[in-house]
Amino acid sequence: MVCRNCGSQIADTSVVCPRCGASTAGYRAPAYTPPPQPVYSTQVFTQAPAQSYADEHVSVGMWIGIFFINFIPILGSLIYLVMLFVWAFGNTPKRSLKNFAKAQLVLMLVGLILGIIAFIIMMALGYSFSDLGSRFGGGSYYY
Repeated sequence: MVCRNCGSQIADTSVVCPRCGASTAGYRAPAYTPPPQPVYSTQVFTQAPAQSYADEHVSVGMWIGIFFINFIPILGSLIYLVMLFVWAFGNTPKRSLKNFAKAQLVLMLVGLILGIIAFIIMMALGYSFSDLGSRFGGGSYYY
């Protein structure tokens, strides 16, 4: 039992609280009431049917068409790049096409970064060779 006056724990047979001396006469500990139980719904959940492979299939003809977009003069590569972004981040149900587009964009980004690094290296080498020629009397070889 708990003392009403100081809140300390006391024995159920005690007449007074050993800590504060308050009388426990006429005091009964509140009856234990269990916490309320959660109410569960009886609604039955069903799993959606699995998407069939036919829904996401990309045919051979479609793959060939995708690659031939690049052969359109002037605008083909731009159309191909825009379509890659649409397929990669759009709402297409064809997972294989979505994964292909994401992989193609990653490879293009890696190629772009490597091309920029190669360009910087070539520019630095060209500058150093031009500077090297001027240091050793370079310039014109005509007399």
